[in-house]
Amino acid sequence: AGILGVWKAGAGYLPIDPAQPTERISFMLRDSRAVLTLTTEEILDELPAGRGRLVAVDGALMGMQLAAVPATAPEVTVCSGALAYVIYTSGSTGQPKGVAVTHGGLANYVASVPGRVGFGEPGGRYA
Repeated sequence: AGILGVWKAGAGYLPIDPAQPTERISFMLRDSRAVLTLTTEEILDELPAGRGRLVAVDGALMGMQLAAVPATAPEVTVCSGALAYVIYTSGSTGQPKGVAVTHGGLANYVASVPGRVGFGEPGGRYA
């Protein structure tokens, strides 16, 4: 739901695995210039503090704020060249590198593998 909300707002996301070392997470947040991190109450305190804002989507305050906004999609035009997400490499050269994927690139990928893009099915591919 968070990823879809980010895309509908015309923004891009950066997946963060909280099991990664704190130094790597800090680097990715700093390098990507992320301004907002969506997380859960369970791991909020484990994430490194930085310039960006940390928001627990399952927090009581967030629940009240979400209840006060309309349930309609934002009226945002998303350009195909706009950032959809950034994925970081394993860092085999010593420093992870961010790879930017646009909304157009993501749409082309999804269209090229109809019925095969999924979340955990056998033989599934991941966008």
